[in-house]
Amino acid sequence: MDSSQERPKPVTDLNSAFTEIVISAISWLAEGADDRKSIQVGRRKLAYLLIGSSNGTALRLQFYKCPYWGALSFLSVRKVEKLILILIMSDILYYEKSPRLQMNVLALRQQSDPQPPEICEKFSEKTLLPLEDVDLELFERLSQRRQIISWYLPKRKRRGYPMVICRDRVLILLCIHKPQSVSELRDIIPISDELEREYLPQLMDVYLSNNPLREQFSEKALILQEHVENETIVIIHHTKFKENRSKRRKITPTAVYINPKGQEYCEAYDHEKQGKRTFKIARISSIEQVEE
Repeated sequence: MDSSQERPKPVTDLNSAFTEIVISAISWLAEGADDRKSIQVGRRKLAYLLIGSSNGTALRLQFYKCPYWGALSFLSVRKVEKLILILIMSDILYYEKSPRLQMNVLALRQQSDPQPPEICEKFSEKTLLPLEDVDLELFERLSQRRQIISWYLPKRKRRGYPMVICRDRVLILLCIHKPQSVSELRDIIPISDELEREYLPQLMDVYLSNNPLREQFSEKALILQEHVENETIVIIHHTKFKENRSKRRKITPTAVYINPKGQEYCEAYDHEKQGKRTFKIARISSIEQVEE
């Protein structure tokens, strides 16, 4: 955030609240009481206290008696540790060597009125993306390709669920950076081996002007895919297995995919049956668009 810009009051209040919670929890631990010893802890144990973790550490050190136990339960241990690290980098907290434990523990700087650091802003630097720079048309094309790829999956891998391939964040990063190779994207974010090996090149082909789908799909499958993208109603003539004559079906295609055996299928809403049906494309003899 530009230092010349005034921060919104809710953000300022949140930064102050985070700072006060951490400082107060450390002070509570250090003060001790009749029924518990004064203790100092490291970053991980303090994070356990603040998220209200139910583990042996919390039980033995009586974290559950602290009024701030679970105050940050909506965050993960890793994020609370990052929050504490920001306070250390802001010189509100520091590490000192514990003579008893022979390890580094957290301690407070003696400040009358510590200025809360920009905790929210530090987190946002790592997580917020410049969505104003995203080409929405490219994002939609990538989303369509991801949906098509998801129909290649076997049923046990949740065929037809695009989020199995990757999250929207990966598509947004592709739109922003347009990497020319898989290794370029790997430099930006960690990606799984399966995404890198199987799916990412097919997604990148959308803006690299390649179209491997045209090499894989038959002409009928490509026609049906156009109707999927345009959400149009069509009339098909389809022959069922072990039947000699075709039947007329009025459908709205929703997905075209190739199964692991290399057979083409079309998922569609059947207007007569009023439900989802699957048609083997090799058994479709004709496709006609319904005129509105």
